[in-house]
Amino acid sequence: EYNKAASLSKDATDRPDIYHTSPVNACLHTVVDDLPLVFYVLQCLWRPETSSMTFLATLQQMTYSFRIAYMRLTLLDRIFFESVADIKAIYAEPRIIALDSGTLPYPSADSSSAEGMSIRFSNVSFSYPGSKEGLFALNNISFDIPASALVVIVGANGSGKSTIVKILAQLYRPSTGGIFIGKHPIHDYRLDDLYDSITLLNQDHSIFPLSIGENIGLGNPLDVDNMKKIREAARLGGASDFIEKLNSKYEEELYPVKTCNPTRYPLVGEPLRRYRDEVERTKEISGGERQRLAASRTFMRLLSDRSKLVVVDEPTSAMDPSGEFELFERLRSMRKGKTMVFVTHRFGHLTKHADLILCMSGGVLVESGTHKQLMEKSAGEYRRLYDIQARAFVDIDSSQ
Repeated sequence: EYNKAASLSKDATDRPDIYHTSPVNACLHTVVDDLPLVFYVLQCLWRPETSSMTFLATLQQMTYSFRIAYMRLTLLDRIFFESVADIKAIYAEPRIIALDSGTLPYPSADSSSAEGMSIRFSNVSFSYPGSKEGLFALNNISFDIPASALVVIVGANGSGKSTIVKILAQLYRPSTGGIFIGKHPIHDYRLDDLYDSITLLNQDHSIFPLSIGENIGLGNPLDVDNMKKIREAARLGGASDFIEKLNSKYEEELYPVKTCNPTRYPLVGEPLRRYRDEVERTKEISGGERQRLAASRTFMRLLSDRSKLVVVDEPTSAMDPSGEFELFERLRSMRKGKTMVFVTHRFGHLTKHADLILCMSGGVLVESGTHKQLMEKSAGEYRRLYDIQARAFVDIDSSQ
């Protein structure tokens, strides 16, 4: 980028850019510029013996320094106050939640390296920091997830689905109760080993000011330059089609870093200016394409074969039904040796393939079983939610 920019700067001029200012500031600058001369004339009339050209030059220099300082303050005050607000927000946080790390390696010696992670929740309750006393996001839930199982967690909004995800991903520890991986409590394991064994694809994802290839490669930093794996991950995540249509393909930067302090070091010369505008222009993509990029990053991590637990938390809200179906099918195709947990409020083909369905309501686990078992409960919560969605596509007697 630097060499290309340098080749376009041949017609650059050393004239400074014209700075635009308001009429009020222009008047103030004129008055301030003339103040030393006015003061010097008054001094000559009042005490001529103390006046000299040196005195006038000193006044003009002091006034100029004051004006420059004032201009810089007015230009930087907004950035300054925003920075102060950010610093205040950091120090306003009463405490930082840190999780203690154990000493046991994962996978441990008594677990099979060919199987996924087995998990057991035992009377787990959880309350978010700062919430009212007695208000639990999860309330005394217990379940077992066998190794290499495909699990789907369903429920209405606010039922506690995403809270389970955060605890599974080791972002929080339960307020009460215990979580076991294999035969050992989860806090006995080394945190770094657990993080290395867990892959999380959630609703919140970031596109960094890097190339698209690097954004995908971050799923596995050890292979961030491996274009073969990056292209394969993009294919699996459903992002390869739209990436190939971009001008620079995998080298495209959606949110490029802006030129440092362009007002002080103006980039001049028309070819260079046009190139700068092109390089720094933000490229907009749709919400579905953003989710495909995030999914591709997840597949990049899965291609490393280190993951033993894959947690997917409603990552397809902006995708069309075809894209959602293809994504879930590709994830299912990679489940060998992995435990997969899907969180969703949509009842589709995924629930019919689940080894276990956990149905949440109000922070409580109300039902668990397979799709067939839960559909046999005519008054069950899972059956009720399933029928509500199915009624949009087929005629179902509401009295059933």
